[in-house]
Amino acid sequence: MLKHSGLPWRWAFALCALAILVLALMSAPPKVITTGWDKSNHALGFAVLMVLGSLAFSVKRVVLLVGLLAFGALIEVLQSFTCCRAADWGDLAADLVGLVVGWGVGRWVALDPRVKPEDDGRG
Repeated sequence: MLKHSGLPWRWAFALCALAILVLALMSAPPKVITTGWDKSNHALGFAVLMVLGSLAFSVKRVVLLVGLLAFGALIEVLQSFTCCRAADWGDLAADLVGLVVGWGVGRWVALDPRVKPEDDGRG
């Protein structure tokens, strides 16, 4: 049975965030880990982060969205300091699209009767 705010969800969230950070800062990310388009990679990664974050933490989704958008901005800033990557604010826009999609999926998951939220006051 799925449950919000469980330790496994926090681990999944942390590992996903770490994987996204590492892939974003690698000089040449593996070609097998791609959707085929850079912007959809960003959107998919941040949608997954939003869903996992919604399951892992008992915070309002708007707080999670702002925090994850800041994480995306940090990645772009860090990329500007690497030798082989460049900051692209279009990537941040793709992150935002993914976060909004993840928000919707998270709301849908929250409606699933098998999911037991710890806090009904989340947005």
